[in-house]
Amino acid sequence: MNLPMIPLGLIFSIISAATCTSPSGADRKMLTPSPILTVVKAKVQSDALLLGYRVNNTTDHPVYLTVRLFRHAASGLVTDSNLVYTEVKEGVLRLTKALLPVPDHIDVEVPEVPYVVKLDTGKSFEETIRVSLPVEPFHPYQGVKRVNDVRTFSKVELAIGWLTDDGGKVDQIVRAGQPAELQIHHQTVAKQQQLLTATVDVQLPAHLAAP
Repeated sequence: MNLPMIPLGLIFSIISAATCTSPSGADRKMLTPSPILTVVKAKVQSDALLLGYRVNNTTDHPVYLTVRLFRHAASGLVTDSNLVYTEVKEGVLRLTKALLPVPDHIDVEVPEVPYVVKLDTGKSFEETIRVSLPVEPFHPYQGVKRVNDVRTFSKVELAIGWLTDDGGKVDQIVRAGQPAELQIHHQTVAKQQQLLTATVDVQLPAHLAAP
């Protein structure tokens, strides 16, 4: 039996109709799901906030979490899982473990980049950190001001940075007296990092100025 010939233009029309498009007609990229950040514990003590959080990697590929912040000490860089960057944004006290963008008015040779933790697909990363109270400014760049009086913030947020493992170079850094850490080049992190945020249902005293 001879099958009817289908015009070539009709075939192209059928293929085009199967492609997701935006209202403007442009192809719409499929969105990759993000890991999920959950605050599992938030307990305010007399001198500290005990904050437990969990990141579930629900994506189909490994990711890196930019959660290993450090201090500058006489012996060099010292990582501490309890460290969080602190700043106030639109009345919200944000506790951040991520690469922060360099402000426009500051010129630095290399931005301060946290070390990373690899999280395989289907796995979770969980830790409990201790944030001393009142919260003090801790930020890699100038601009976060300290005030002498204690101000209470009723809106608190946790932010965690992450980026997809794209097969790029990851260095293992070994320092005397410190555990080995994973490091990704600052240009890669700056370009690819995304933020996970979650509300922390507490009120916190802080020595931070609201801009």
